[in-house]
Amino acid sequence: MGDGKTARVHERYPAQITGAEGELTWRAEQAENLYMVEAAAFSKRYSVQWTPEELEVYEGDPIDEMALAQSFGDEAWKKRIKAKASSAMLQGILAVICIFLRRWRW
Repeated sequence: MGDGKTARVHERYPAQITGAEGELTWRAEQAENLYMVEAAAFSKRYSVQWTPEELEVYEGDPIDEMALAQSFGDEAWKKRIKAKASSAMLQGILAVICIFLRRWRW
């Protein structure tokens, strides 16, 4: 990240490679143990994987959940996302109403 900026780590865990396919930047061995750290800052996501021999750091933009569901053509997933958004909006409206009513002490 540089410039003294920091990222908030939200996950860290040991992992083991169970299989790999495609072009990798290191030779992944089945059953190889590694450590993972997932972090976020300034609308970026970070992933760090390391072994005693290797260190990999990735920076990327988060993927919108709806875009991901659309890319898989999963209609049920898209409906759940919409329902979750509607529920969150309703909860927000109810919270504002409760604050308003409490403030005016009907």
